[in-house]
Amino acid sequence: MDIDGNGSVEFDEFVKVMKNVYERKFTDDEMRRAFKCFDMDNSGYITASELHEVLRRLNRDVSERRINEVLGEVDTDHDGKISYEEFVRIIQQT
Repeated sequence: MDIDGNGSVEFDEFVKVMKNVYERKFTDDEMRRAFKCFDMDNSGYITASELHEVLRRLNRDVSERRINEVLGEVDTDHDGKISYEEFVRIIQQT
């Protein structure tokens, strides 16, 4: 799962592996359930702290710097959080 071999699994690597496992398009319901796993406060957005907490629960020690890099890649409207639409876009791209 550690595609770049740096000793940890980042969010984008996790997404790529999960997409390869399922080898199919996710339904809207599946996408919404996955999004809700990250959106712990049901705000409609995934914040840096929520992303970090989910990855921590998956036993993935991800630096704050890497979390911010992921946000920078996924957060296309630059509001500092990941919307459902941005989440879907990144899942479908990988």
